[in-house]
Amino acid sequence: MSVLVPYRPAGAWRSVSFSDLVAGRLPADFIRDRLVLVGATAGGLGDRHDVSGAGTLAGVEVQANLLSAMLADRFVREASLPVRLAAGTFPAIFLLLLFWRLTPSRALIAALAMFALVAALPVLLVATTGLWIPPATALLGVLFVYPLWGWRRLHTIDRAIAGELSTLSLDLGDPVAAASQPLDHAGRNAAALSGSIAALRDLKRLVTDTIEGVADPLVVTTMEGEILVANRPAEALLASDADLHAAFYRLPSARDLISADGRHFSHRRTPLADADGGQRGWIHLLAEITDIRAVEREREQALEFLSHDMRSPQASILTLLHGPSGSGPDSGERLTRNVADKIAYHARRTLELAENFVQLARLRETSFAPEETDLHDCLGEASDALWPLASKKGVRIIVHSGEPCCVAGERHALTRAFLNLLDNAVRFSPADAEVHCGVAAATAEGTPMFEAWIEDHGAGIPEERLADLTGRFGPLAARPGRSVGLGLAYVRAVAERHGGRLDYAPVSPHGSRFALVLPEFAGSLSR
Repeated sequence: MSVLVPYRPAGAWRSVSFSDLVAGRLPADFIRDRLVLVGATAGGLGDRHDVSGAGTLAGVEVQANLLSAMLADRFVREASLPVRLAAGTFPAIFLLLLFWRLTPSRALIAALAMFALVAALPVLLVATTGLWIPPATALLGVLFVYPLWGWRRLHTIDRAIAGELSTLSLDLGDPVAAASQPLDHAGRNAAALSGSIAALRDLKRLVTDTIEGVADPLVVTTMEGEILVANRPAEALLASDADLHAAFYRLPSARDLISADGRHFSHRRTPLADADGGQRGWIHLLAEITDIRAVEREREQALEFLSHDMRSPQASILTLLHGPSGSGPDSGERLTRNVADKIAYHARRTLELAENFVQLARLRETSFAPEETDLHDCLGEASDALWPLASKKGVRIIVHSGEPCCVAGERHALTRAFLNLLDNAVRFSPADAEVHCGVAAATAEGTPMFEAWIEDHGAGIPEERLADLTGRFGPLAARPGRSVGLGLAYVRAVAERHGGRLDYAPVSPHGSRFALVLPEFAGSLSR
C-alpha cells in the first residue's frame, strides 16, 4: 500500500553544527533521548529534493520527515478509487438537484458555497484523519455544472419564449416590428418580445377604453362571482348599492334589477372564455331602462285614463239620451232642461280632459321659451275664463290685486295652470262659496320668489290622495266618479318647467290651498 508523507517546510526541523556535537559543546539535556540525523543542509553540499507543498528540502530533512511520520504514524493515506469517484461526482449531482428548486441568484450562491466546501474539505480531512481525497475532480465538476445548467435553463427559456411569441404573433396579427440592425438569435427574440409587449399594452388600452366607453354599467366576474373588471358607471353603482352585485349574480338575466335609488336595469350576461376556449366567468351588462319603464307605466295609466275617465262622460251622455226619460217616440220633446245641462257638462268635461291630455303631452315635447310675464295678468285671464261656470254655480272668484309680479315664463302655460287650479276650486266648492287667489312675495334659500296662491273652502283632499297628489291620472275627490284628470299633473309640470314647485296645504276647517311658487324675473332672458 502506498502512503503519503506529510512534509513540513524547509527549516521546520532544528539543526546544529556537527562539529559542536562531536566536540561536546552542546548541553547534555539538548541531545538526551533524542534521535540525531547527520547530514548536509547547506545548499550545494548535499542532495536536494523538490517536495510538493514543502518547497526544496535537503536529503536529511526528507529523512527527518519520513522518520517523524513513522514514529508518530502520521502517514497520509489516499482514499480508495470508489471513494474518490463518489467524492468527485457527488457535489455536481447535488448541485443539479438543488438547481431544480432554486432561483438563479440562489443557484449561483449555492455553486460558490459548494466550490469553497470542496476546496476546504480535503484539507480538513488530512488534518483530522490523515485521509486524502484529491479535490481536482470535484472542483472541475462544480465549475462545469453551473455553466451547463445555465445553458440548459436559457435554452428552455428561449424555446418557451419563441413558442409563445409565435402563438402571440398569430393571435395579434404579427405585431413584431423588424429590427433596425442584424441581431443574433437572442437579440431577435428580445426584439420580438418587446414588440409583443407593446402590442399587448395597446390591446389592454383598447380593451380598457372600450369598457370605459360603455355608458351603462359593465362588470366582468369569475364563475364564483368575484369581480375582475368594472367600468366607472359600474363602480359608482356598486358603491351606492352593495347588494346589487349579489342580486345580478343570483337573479336570472331575464328579470329587471332595481337599485336602492329606484333605477331599473336590464341585466344581460354573456360567457367569458379563457385562452383555451373554456368558460372562466361572465360579462354582465346593466342597461338602464328607468325611462323606458316610466314610459310604460305612463302608457298603462294613459290607457286606464282613456278607458275610464274619458269614457265615463260619454257613457253618462248615452245614458241620459237613451234612458227612461229619453225613450219613446216623443223622447226629443221630453228632454228636459236639466238633462240638457247634464249632457253639456259631460261633453265639456270630455273636452277638458282631452285638452289637458294634449297640452300635457305638448308641454313635455316642446322646448322652454320664456318671456317676461305678470302673474296677476295670468290669474285675471284664468278667472275671467271661469266666470261663466262660477256664476252659474254661484261661486265668487275674488282676485287680490297688487303690484306687478313678473317671472320669466310662458304666459299660455301659466294661464292654463291657473285655469286648472281655479276650475278644481270652483267645481269642488259649494254654492255661494268664495274662491280667493292672489300673488305674494316669497323666498327660497335666499332666492326671491313669487307665490301665486288659490284658496277654496270645498270638501278638501282625502288623506289617501295626498301621497300622489299630482299624479298624472286618478281620482281626487272622495266621492266616486269625481276626478281631476290631468289638471294637477299639468300644473306640476308647468311649475317644474319654470324652475319652481307646486305646494299644497289644507284650509281649516275645510278646503284646500294650492300655491305655484316661481322664481322672480331677474331682468334678462337667455335664449
